[in-house]
Amino acid sequence: DHESVARLREECHELRLQSAQYVTRIQALEDENRCFSKQLNHAKRVITEAKGVMFGEIMEAKRQFDQSKPGECMPPAAEGQNARRCSQLDNGQQHEPNEEVGKLRAV
Repeated sequence: DHESVARLREECHELRLQSAQYVTRIQALEDENRCFSKQLNHAKRVITEAKGVMFGEIMEAKRQFDQSKPGECMPPAAEGQNARRCSQLDNGQQHEPNEEVGKLRAV
């Protein structure tokens, strides 16, 4: 019957169009996924780097603490940012977050 054949051809054509739309959408999602993966990997690298910096700062602070006398916040030779942070903490002030933490917040 000609009507059935025409109807089947129309349905087939619509299914091809839908299929093409799904393929396009899948490709867009795959592209988006690649982009998110790159962003995630970058964020992981930044966090790993920041952990390393923080670990180094902790180890330096521990070394300085181990060299300090009881009741002394930092050894007399300590200068710069760590000494300033220490005096700010002594005064009950909070120190400014370091640059690496700012970078993490920006990500």
